[in-house]
Amino acid sequence: MSRIENEALFLRIVNQYGIGPKLLYHEKNKLVCEFVKGEFILDYFVKNKKYKIKKVIRDLFKQLYTLDQLKINKEEMSHPQKHILIGKKNNPVLIDFERCRYSIKPSNVTQFCDFLISKHLATILKNNNLKIDNKKMIDAAKQYKKQQNKNNFNNIISLI
Repeated sequence: MSRIENEALFLRIVNQYGIGPKLLYHEKNKLVCEFVKGEFILDYFVKNKKYKIKKVIRDLFKQLYTLDQLKINKEEMSHPQKHILIGKKNNPVLIDFERCRYSIKPSNVTQFCDFLISKHLATILKNNNLKIDNKKMIDAAKQYKKQQNKNNFNNIISLI
């Protein structure tokens, strides 16, 4: 299956859950999606206030939890700088689904946890008076990895 066909397949699925840009059209060598006007996540974090950043992070986690529940692994959530746009009304949009695959143990939520506690992002968040306790996040992510349920997911969300 080509990358275009793979992206179209997964966009059809995730669009049903309000995730990703809307797939408008697809054929063998062409894929057309709605245009998402927005800025990349790190640029957004640098320019915005703590309460907006927290909302975006929580909204992203909800989308990633949905992907985990669907057994879809997006693959890029440890380094999602170019894979998340923040659009109108501070809504995060996941883009670039060509590398998606089904997985028995998807790791979207845990990969995003890794991203949130990375040194580069910690500096940006600190400048916005937002501190994430690395040890607690690691412990919560480990628990979630063992059992991907709503309770363990909520434990991660509570750390934001």
